[in-house]
Amino acid sequence: MKITLEAGDPLEEEIRRALAPLRLAGLSFSQAKVHLELDEDVPKVLRFAEITLNTQKQNVKVNEQKVKLTRKEYGLLLLLMLSEELPVYKAKMLRKIWGIDAKIKTRTVDTHILTLRSKLGAAQKYIQTVPKIGYMLTKEENDAN
Repeated sequence: MKITLEAGDPLEEEIRRALAPLRLAGLSFSQAKVHLELDEDVPKVLRFAEITLNTQKQNVKVNEQKVKLTRKEYGLLLLLMLSEELPVYKAKMLRKIWGIDAKIKTRTVDTHILTLRSKLGAAQKYIQTVPKIGYMLTKEENDAN
């Protein structure tokens, strides 16, 4: 599918800003898509504390309230939920969600995790930063996010 945006369209500016790290890496906008493919044995519904992720409907709920996520945020949360209580390396997130080489220095993952946390409300406490590695979903209390 090809979408054409006119110059000055607010959506165009938002897309360009979001994809800036990919341009710096020499990738085109057409390469910017979620590269996450699910195995057949992934459950249709994943639950972690008050977070529910439905892989068929591709929606997320926190305390039964629907949370609107972008495809990238959804992909990040899915990776974290599939790796429950285990760290997910930023390199893996970049490879699986953005399809880019982890050797590229970028704050893209950090930025998307920040917005994901804000959208999850009180459930953001479960996304923990693992210094020099990445992130993990855990029920352990940790003040350093």
